[in-house]
Amino acid sequence: MFLKRVVFHSIRGVGRLFFRKHIWLVSDREKTAGDNGEAFFRYLQDKPVNSVFAISKDSPDYVRMKEIGKVVDYGSLKYKMLLCISDCHISSQLIHMESHSETPQIFLQHGVAEKSIAKMIEPACHKNFYILCSSRQESLNRCRNDYIISDDHIWNLGLPRFDLLENEAKKLVIIAFTWRAELAGSTEEEFKKSYYYSELARIMTDEKLLDELAKRGYKLCIKIHPEMERFKELLPVSHNCSIYTKSYRELYKEAAIFITDYSSCIYDFAYLNKPVIYYQFDDGRYYKNNPYVDLCGFSYKENGLGPVVTSYEAFIYELEKCIDNNCAMEDEYLNRTKEFFFYHDKNNCERVYKKILETI
Repeated sequence: MFLKRVVFHSIRGVGRLFFRKHIWLVSDREKTAGDNGEAFFRYLQDKPVNSVFAISKDSPDYVRMKEIGKVVDYGSLKYKMLLCISDCHISSQLIHMESHSETPQIFLQHGVAEKSIAKMIEPACHKNFYILCSSRQESLNRCRNDYIISDDHIWNLGLPRFDLLENEAKKLVIIAFTWRAELAGSTEEEFKKSYYYSELARIMTDEKLLDELAKRGYKLCIKIHPEMERFKELLPVSHNCSIYTKSYRELYKEAAIFITDYSSCIYDFAYLNKPVIYYQFDDGRYYKNNPYVDLCGFSYKENGLGPVVTSYEAFIYELEKCIDNNCAMEDEYLNRTKEFFFYHDKNNCERVYKKILETI
């Protein structure tokens, strides 16, 4: 540990002789932008800071990000030097945040974590680690005894990507089920035998449902989880049910209804006051098989931002009911949404920026 600190400070001292401007290192995933890191990086372009976005040269987003501002190849020698000499690391991911405790690490998160993620962030927590929250439920969870992060390191400021949300809804129904940890490493044959695949296939081949949606002018699309990408060819696409290939940002903009089981993606959608349906077809099995997630008092029925159903019949009923209501969020869930978020505006990036300036 002592040797590591000596190396860190040596590189930091020498590096700052060449990089005289104070650097803010920003990132999302290694090969993917489009999350809170990119949203905040965009905001920084007209601010008096030297911001650099880290992303792999192999990423399809590399050229696009280079058109926005300065970039560095993720994992390169220059990137490793910037990790040592930058004033702060700002990312939607936890990668490297446990390795450089001498530098402020701002974890923007890559979604709203209404459940406890204490086990996930514990390895990254240190004296200069800060975590961003956007909801009262998150902040309440972080203050629990199983978190080792102090209250003043919890920033209730809102997610930067919320500032970029737009609403131009089309007659589009989106289904996005979250991934299942027990399916990791499955073969195609094993995946096709899973209850997860069976439920997706059931919806995608329900001719009565698809015909009814078509009569009303709606189309059904499936947004697959990144972990499911290798299985997408197994899905039974049809004339009125396809895989949605655009970005999540476009999804939030275009969709009229968002259906999920447990995915936190719905919070961006609900932030726009658009209707959500929770179809939890596995009746809670997801939590029994996920050691890193703890509901810690959160109830989808009591605290969720849309109706919760567990049967296929109830799912169809809620979907038709929502369409009959012109895809408007019901008052009960509008009120919950209003109470759920700390802020409901387009100033999240500004609040984060000012807080970082105060901290570093």
